Amino acid sequence: MELFVLGIDAASEEMLRAFDMPFTHKLLDTLHKEEINEDLISRGWVEAYTGQPASRTKGFYEFPLMDNSYDTSLSFNLNIIDKESNLLWDTLNKKNVSVGFMGVPTTFPAPKISGFFVAGGGGGKSLDSTYNDDTMFYPKAIVEHLVKNKYVVDERVPSLLFDKKIFNPTLFFDQLIEMMNRRTDSYIDIYDKQPTSFGFLAYRAVATVAYLSMSEIQRVIEGKEPLDDAYFEELKRFFTALDVNIQKLYENIDIQNIILISDHGISPYDSRVNFNFLLQKYGYQVKKSQTPSKNLIHRFKNLVPFNLRKKLKKNKLIESSVKKGLWFNSEKSIAFCRSEGDVAGIFINDKSRFNGPVSEGDIMKNVTEICNAINNSNEAKEFNLKAYSSKPAFVGEPYEKLIPDIFVSKPMNMKSMTTTTSQFITKNSWFDKPINLKEVKHDNWTGTKKPNALFFLTPSLHNFVKEDDERNLTLTYKIADRFFK
Repeated sequence: MELFVLGIDAASEEMLRAFDMPFTHKLLDTLHKEEINEDLISRGWVEAYTGQPASRTKGFYEFPLMDNSYDTSLSFNLNIIDKESNLLWDTLNKKNVSVGFMGVPTTFPAPKISGFFVAGGGGGKSLDSTYNDDTMFYPKAIVEHLVKNKYVVDERVPSLLFDKKIFNPTLFFDQLIEMMNRRTDSYIDIYDKQPTSFGFLAYRAVATVAYLSMSEIQRVIEGKEPLDDAYFEELKRFFTALDVNIQKLYENIDIQNIILISDHGISPYDSRVNFNFLLQKYGYQVKKSQTPSKNLIHRFKNLVPFNLRKKLKKNKLIESSVKKGLWFNSEKSIAFCRSEGDVAGIFINDKSRFNGPVSEGDIMKNVTEICNAINNSNEAKEFNLKAYSSKPAFVGEPYEKLIPDIFVSKPMNMKSMTTTTSQFITKNSWFDKPINLKEVKHDNWTGTKKPNALFFLTPSLHNFVKEDDERNLTLTYKIADRFFK
């Protein structure tokens, strides 16, 4: 294989080097490292296979629906992507380069290409996909290899803990290791029968482990004693298995050049912060009490099986009850924060996008006022916050209206929350405790995204990087495009 892209979802160099992974460490030592900085509004995988940011492809992690509900969409797939977007498999096929994709998140439905394609989960795709789902595989001839190797499309915290109720750490990690093993074996098997010039394989299991376990992983990175010795042993076993899988790929595929990437970095978070609280405190948002129906839905949602919750979300009556339970007065509020977790993004509540009270001509005035209010606040001084306008970076972009008007930089140990609370900062009460899988309520238990994605490449590939290339994951597409002349 002339060029192979290996993706490890949510991996960072410090994470990989913290565990006993001799093959991977030796590989990293032979490769050239690029310093990558992701904006965390663009899906890293989409940048990698389009060479473009979300402001041009619509490949956001989250974006407002702009349907007067103030809801956002966390879904993304190849039916949502802007039709003018570059797609790496099409670009290479046009150069008569065959491609083999497997497990790259958000790449569904599987396109019809020259080579083979196994679509990835994520971006809203159901995790219970079967081999009969013809949106996941192309061509159909590869299905027999996937069946033979018992390929697993995806497993995450909701499927393993909430649906299957696998609370034993050993059994939990067994499932994730098995998913990696089967993916490796499936890729090798298909490639052996149908070799390609270019390949792109992604391991998603690492993200499941990292988001759940960063409180423990960070202790390994810093050389501290683990919170739970038994759980630490499972982490070591998992990363050993990852190392074995990477070595197995190298031993069974003639990889001449490699790009080793993650879609973003990962950081532990010990607290959550609420910028709606600040907007209320400084007079830019008017609080509205939640309706009883929404309080009940959010209070008891984790008692409902995950698959049933997915069905209930589609129920018109329940959906209407949730939307009516908005936490702020939409007619009187100037701004709101509606971005979960990794990016603190504030939208101006304008007339054109949200049917709010702010005219389009007054957006920038309010952006300036709110930035000044936050930057001069006691909270900014205490917690090292910096609010700034997003407008200069995205003016004229096709999807600039989907981007928050204000970003607030914050320490990486803080995760943003959307709905309002009675205080600005709330401690992550699970962070300093041993991880008990029975207590876990969501995917991002102790981990959150950070900008510095993994990016290593065969040294000679650096010749295809231009000085004015943005140092983000769009480099993946650009290098592959330039490599195959």
